Amino acid sequence: MLVVLQFVAPAVLGSLIVALLIDETGSVAIGVPEVAALAVGGLVTYKTRNHILTLVVGMTVFWLLRAVF
Repeated sequence: MLVVLQFVAPAVLGSLIVALLIDETGSVAIGVPEVAALAVGGLVTYKTRNHILTLVVGMTVFWLLRAVF
């Protein structure tokens, strides 16, 4: 049972990414904030393997760039 729980965080992170990249009409909407947040989040995941830190850093980058653009 505990083995299954290790897949919850990546599944939730994947669903958040898909929800971020799809707009209201169902088409893909990718801009600079999305690409930058995915790149930084991917780098953080690769270096730390920490899902919470990945989410916090990726969303921070996204919100900051979204405010600028």
